[in-house]
Amino acid sequence: MLRRTRPAYFAQARIDPWPGFTDIMTGLLLILVFVITIFTITETILSRSLSEKDTELDRLQRQVSLKAHEIEKLRHEIDRLQELFGAQMKKATGLEEVLKQLQEQLEAAAAQINEKSALAEERGKTATSLQKELNEAREDARRQTADLQEKERSLEQQQGKISDLLSQLSEKSAILQEKEKAVGAMSLKLDETGRKLAETQGDISKKTDAITELRTKIDTLNNIIAQLNKRISEYVDQVNGLNKMLAEAKQSEQTQTTKAADLQKEISSLRSKLDEISGKLAAAKEKRAEQFRVSQLVELLGQKEKEIDRLRKLAKYRSEFLAKLEQVFQGVPDIKVQGDRFVFQSEILFASGRADINEGGKNELDKFVKIYNEMVPKIPKDLDLVILVQGYTDDVPVRSGRYRSNWELASARAMEVVRYLIEKGIPPERVGASSFGEFHPVDSNPTDEARRLNRRIEIKITTL
Repeated sequence: MLRRTRPAYFAQARIDPWPGFTDIMTGLLLILVFVITIFTITETILSRSLSEKDTELDRLQRQVSLKAHEIEKLRHEIDRLQELFGAQMKKATGLEEVLKQLQEQLEAAAAQINEKSALAEERGKTATSLQKELNEAREDARRQTADLQEKERSLEQQQGKISDLLSQLSEKSAILQEKEKAVGAMSLKLDETGRKLAETQGDISKKTDAITELRTKIDTLNNIIAQLNKRISEYVDQVNGLNKMLAEAKQSEQTQTTKAADLQKEISSLRSKLDEISGKLAAAKEKRAEQFRVSQLVELLGQKEKEIDRLRKLAKYRSEFLAKLEQVFQGVPDIKVQGDRFVFQSEILFASGRADINEGGKNELDKFVKIYNEMVPKIPKDLDLVILVQGYTDDVPVRSGRYRSNWELASARAMEVVRYLIEKGIPPERVGASSFGEFHPVDSNPTDEARRLNRRIEIKITTL
């Protein structure tokens, strides 16, 4: 391959200071972009922090509203409990009044019992005195009986007295029996009164237990109220803490807002400086681009000059090569030079529908190889010469089962020629093959002569 060299005046153009200035300005621009990026990231972080603070404030406000709602519920619960406590207190007051009435009834019953007991004692004393009198009377009767026995003689005298005493005794006995019946009735009444008193005492005991239980419930309610008051106090402390946090968050938000405003001012200042530097950089880039376009044009002109020189060398070599070939094959009607290429009609090299080179074709190709070998020393060293073998066919479809189309037949014939040239000593890097089938005819008429002209092998002397 050719090595491209830059002209001397193009090498001198690199001493221009503008590229270094442009690199410096590019470095400054990158630094400014980096600084602006840092400020933008800082602003984004601050914005995100403020957003998180707002979210936290919203969450705290929701918690405060929830706590306020819970406090309101607790206040309603306390009001309900106070109403219940008032109702229980009223009920307890009513029970105390009932208990007082029962105590008064008990005291009245006790007083009545005492009165009846005193009456019973008095009646007992009367019965005792009567019993004493009866005993005395009996004793007198016994004594009188003894006296009667002792004094049988005076019995008749004393019978009237005894009869009187017996009648008095009967009367006193009847009175005593009536008094005993009255004492029994009083005892029954006293027993009934005691039973009622016991029932009353049982009711009093039950009501006393109910009052004790009610007092226990009241104590429990007082404990619950105390706990609720304690929880309300804790909630109030939490609300105060949340309000304090809210105030701190607002103060922090104001500080962050102030910092963000300062950063925005700095960013605006940096952006104005960046715009100024960008203008200068654009002017420098435009000037550098103009210089680069000039250098490219100079380089392109150099390449074009080299290409023209290469084409001149190729044209000179190809003209001389084709002239020699034309001299060698002069008088052969089916081998000729056409423009910049050498043409073999297919019938000279191949049989119909085949790609094997016949002996006559090999002899003709040997002549071509001989001329090539003679021209090898004249090939310029900087010229990448290539012998391109191109296969063409007519438009009649291939009837051979070996090739499916004219493309494959033309390709096989071109490759066969390339292989033969390589066998005869032409370097492989100097040859190539291509197939065009029936699609590039030299004569498009549908005649046998036109088709014969279209069946050909063209050898083109060219470069890469």
